[in-house]
Amino acid sequence: MSEFYKDQRKVEIRVGIAVVLSILILIIGYAWLRNALQLKAMTELKIRFANAQGLQIGDKVTVNGMETGRVQSIAQLPDGVLIESQIRLKYPLRQGARFVIQDSNLMGGKQLDIINSPEGEPLNTKLVQDGENSSGMTALLGTASTTMQQINVLLAELNKPEGVFSQVSQTFNETKETFTKVNNVIDGSKDNINNALKQISESAQQLNELISQNKSKLENAVNLTPGLIQKTQATLDSLQAASSSLQSAVKEITAGKGTLPSLINDDKLYKSLLDSSARLDSLLIDVKKNPTRYFKVKVF
Repeated sequence: MSEFYKDQRKVEIRVGIAVVLSILILIIGYAWLRNALQLKAMTELKIRFANAQGLQIGDKVTVNGMETGRVQSIAQLPDGVLIESQIRLKYPLRQGARFVIQDSNLMGGKQLDIINSPEGEPLNTKLVQDGENSSGMTALLGTASTTMQQINVLLAELNKPEGVFSQVSQTFNETKETFTKVNNVIDGSKDNINNALKQISESAQQLNELISQNKSKLENAVNLTPGLIQKTQATLDSLQAASSSLQSAVKEITAGKGTLPSLINDDKLYKSLLDSSARLDSLLIDVKKNPTRYFKVKVF
């Protein structure tokens, strides 16, 4: 019997190893089968973002606020990052769905939120989807920090000796000095201003009295004004007609029509008239000197 059981311990060790290996294979097979079944029920979704914003592998993925999966991988792209996730969908995603990286807690944790569209055609999950910029607290704080830095730079520029604040302060000082000078001038001319205002008031009072005393005359003058305007308009019309006639006559004279252009433009006729006038003057002088030569007087 001792010879039969002399290798019993080795056999027990081998059996134990075989049992352990069988159990490990069973566990691994179960896990693999379970994972395969889960993966089969899961939907792979690839989303492209300009910035991962702190999202890490293993962070949860939600659809309309409900956790449906986890981030599987994050890869760099030339123009951003590519995030791959596995999600379990009860209802299909639709065209118009939004993909946003949000804060999951106040400690800076992140999660991938999918906001599904209530209407539209089913989304093709095999294509790479485009994500939107985050609007979470961390993003707001980052934006606020950048804005504060820009404000600080702007304030530093404004506070320079040649900056806007200095120029505004100098302008205020100059304005203050100008108002002071104006006040001094007004104080120095206060009496003159009062006298001028008094004279203006008296003149206005006299004008009111004059208008009151001649109110009826002014009303008559106003009533006569339309008639005068009509007569003036008629006179202007007559003058315009006369001007038109005169212009027509001048045009005819300029064109050489009638006798007047001949009298004006004919030098021979002008000289003949001068000769005739001279002869007539000589005749009159001779008649005055020798009347008997031309007139015979008989006395009865």
